[in-house]
Parts: sequence; C-alpha cells; structure tokens
Amino acid sequence: MGINDWKNLSHILLQHEKAQHHIESIHKWCELSIRLKNQTTRDAQNQRLLESEKQHWHRVLERLLSIVEYLSTNNLAFRGSIEKLFQPQNGNFLGLVQLLGKFDRVMSDQEFKMN
Repeated sequence: MGINDWKNLSHILLQHEKAQHHIESIHKWCELSIRLKNQTTRDAQNQRLLESEKQHWHRVLERLLSIVEYLSTNNLAFRGSIEKLFQPQNGNFLGLVQLLGKFDRVMSDQEFKMN
C-alpha cells in the first residue's frame, strides 16, 4: 500500500493520524517502549529465569566435577553395585552427591533428586 496522491498528502496524513487504528498502535508502542526500558517484558522475565537456571546448573556441574576430581586424585572407585541415588551400595560418586545434598542448597534442589 502506498500513496500516489502527493498533492493531498498532508490531508491524507492528518486523516491517518486521527484514525482509531493509528491511535491504538501509538498507545501500544508507547506501552512497549516503557516496558522495554523497565525490563518488564515477557522476554526479559524469561531471560532472567533462563539465566537463573543456567547459573544453578553451572554450580551443580562445579560440584560434580569436584567430586570426580577428588575420587580420581585418591584413586577411588566411582561405581557401586547400584547406580541410583538414595539406594544402599550406590558407590562413592553417588554417595558423595548425596552427602553434599545434606549440606549444600544447590545439590539438595528437588530437580536434581531424580531417579
């Protein structure tokens, strides 16, 4: 859609500016502009949640790697006869994961305690 009637452009623009759809669009644009400045858009909220989740799993990974480093440095076996958390005889690795979970909020997170 374009304009071919250049002689009446000022009149056409004036009508457009007074049109209901134009006024609604301006209000929506102003509202979005304010939300973008305040970082209250859905994208900003989702980005904050994603960043929080990313940091959580980074901290979990740091702890798991520390357990691996400890076991390998001391030449200890990782596995037990059971390969599930919270089961007897599940080995050194899972046993240390459980132990950390008792004292460390990151490792005691309910999402981590999956079977």
